[in-house]
Amino acid sequence: MKNKQLSPIIVILCLLFFFPPFTSTRLQPQIATPLMSPAPPLPDAPFDNIILMIGDGMGWGQINATKKWLGTSANLTMDELSYLGDIETYSLDSSVTDSAAAATAFATGNRTNNNMVSMLPTGEILTTILEAAEALGKATGLVTTTPITHGTPAPFSAHVLHRNQQGTIAGQQLNKGIEVLLGGGMDYYSAHLGTALGKGYHIVENWSDLLASVSEDYLLGLFADWNMNYEYDRNPLVEPHLAEMTNVSLQILDRDTDGFFLMVEGGRIDHACHDWHINRTIGETIAFDEAVQVAYQYTQNTDRTLLIVTGDHETGGLLVNMSNPVLDYQFTDTYHTAAPVPLFVSHNTSATFPTFNHHTDIGEYLFKAFDLVPGHLPFEWLDSPEDQQLEYGDSCSYQLTTFSVNPIDTWWLNDTTHFTLDGTGLIQNATPLIIRDYGLEVSVNDSSSLTLTATFTFYVRDTTAPTWINTPQNQILDPSTELLIQLNATDRSGITQWHINDTTNFVISSSGLLQSLSGISPGSYGLNITASDPHGNAVSTTFTITFLEATVPPPVPGIPGYPLTSILIGLLLALLGGFSLNRKYRKSY
Repeated sequence: MKNKQLSPIIVILCLLFFFPPFTSTRLQPQIATPLMSPAPPLPDAPFDNIILMIGDGMGWGQINATKKWLGTSANLTMDELSYLGDIETYSLDSSVTDSAAAATAFATGNRTNNNMVSMLPTGEILTTILEAAEALGKATGLVTTTPITHGTPAPFSAHVLHRNQQGTIAGQQLNKGIEVLLGGGMDYYSAHLGTALGKGYHIVENWSDLLASVSEDYLLGLFADWNMNYEYDRNPLVEPHLAEMTNVSLQILDRDTDGFFLMVEGGRIDHACHDWHINRTIGETIAFDEAVQVAYQYTQNTDRTLLIVTGDHETGGLLVNMSNPVLDYQFTDTYHTAAPVPLFVSHNTSATFPTFNHHTDIGEYLFKAFDLVPGHLPFEWLDSPEDQQLEYGDSCSYQLTTFSVNPIDTWWLNDTTHFTLDGTGLIQNATPLIIRDYGLEVSVNDSSSLTLTATFTFYVRDTTAPTWINTPQNQILDPSTELLIQLNATDRSGITQWHINDTTNFVISSSGLLQSLSGISPGSYGLNITASDPHGNAVSTTFTITFLEATVPPPVPGIPGYPLTSILIGLLLALLGGFSLNRKYRKSY
């Protein structure tokens, strides 16, 4: 009988030995005080605020193991949220996703290959919900226990081909206007701290400085060179708890009357499961759930706030025997698995939700929750205006195109002397454009007063070669004929130079008059003539000029041995003699 009474005590002592208590603020979490007072449920409408919480590597096995460790009398905060079902996690190129591809699905509503960060394999950049929220004027924040540049936070805030480009990711994050960045990753941010200070970030590196920073507008918290410590190992006087980081973030973001988007990641559940470390797995899951508690209480006291809690994938293939009253578990894999992950939501509106089957469904819904079109900013250039080259003499016609969830209001541009801009965004030239550079600044706003501005340049150039009016033809000339040809070519900028390859026998004037020089010898002359405009464009042609030899009369036949002159004199004397004899003969009669 005594042994039976001791059995429960032995079991409890064994559990305490193998699973020591975790440092936890779970029973008395510090909750951010919302600025807005509670209100009755709203009609089905978009939300002002979104809190997305991702347990990295958290599937049902991690949740069930944590419940078993806590005991039947304790529940996770996740259990108090509405359960919407299990969702698939596969990426574009694998049935087993990694964190980067999964977070890209959350952030953009698109599947991509593993390791890619909010980009498609084609190189196309995907618009993220964080970027869309910033464009709406909302505040944004990223919180994690891994480096801020890691696989889950990166896809909300950067675009690179591989998640390992963490230095590049840090630089891109600082250019997004994100109000709160909290986590590890000092190694990747150290080269960018000057930039962060220049952009107005208050930088903190420990627990006490974090708690004193709730009044900051821009906060960058870097609490470790790489990952923050496991909750099981954390020094609470040095590194803040995930719930504390969530609380400070909500207090800062809540001040923005336009609303906010916040992503919170329990990033080290995944790492503990890779290592098959059940204590740290449970500790990280509890820490994540305590952060969920902070967010959940905020949503209960704040109008139009949506809270979504899920996992990006399951890690370790953790199986838990739920029929056993004590924790009975087994890890079956050292990497991620294709197991579906649970999805929970909380809000205090009457909004209804579609069916969620995959991470991308969550990503699409995040856009719709802000009354946005998935994949688009609220107001953006469909084709970013680019520098244009216009041929001199041609008319300008350049159509600018935008996407907006609201009607377009007004277009305007800085140069109304040379250009016109109509209400559709069509730019045309108001006057003939001379050869020069025209720098334009074009702006457009929509009915919600969001404004797009772009600067680009019209380069007016003459790149067209001259053309012949009459193409020069081959010619054959008598020796006494002088070559005189007027060559004719035309160009919008005019013909400014003529060139001939044979300057010994020919000359060509600035007007294109081709002449032959005196003393040219008979023969054929191949000419290459080039006409050029002021901008170096040229047209050339080749033709032949042939000069014939002079023709000489054939000589009079001579008598051998007698010069021609003697023969002529003899003939003349014979004629005179004959004339004299004829007169004498006539007189005798």
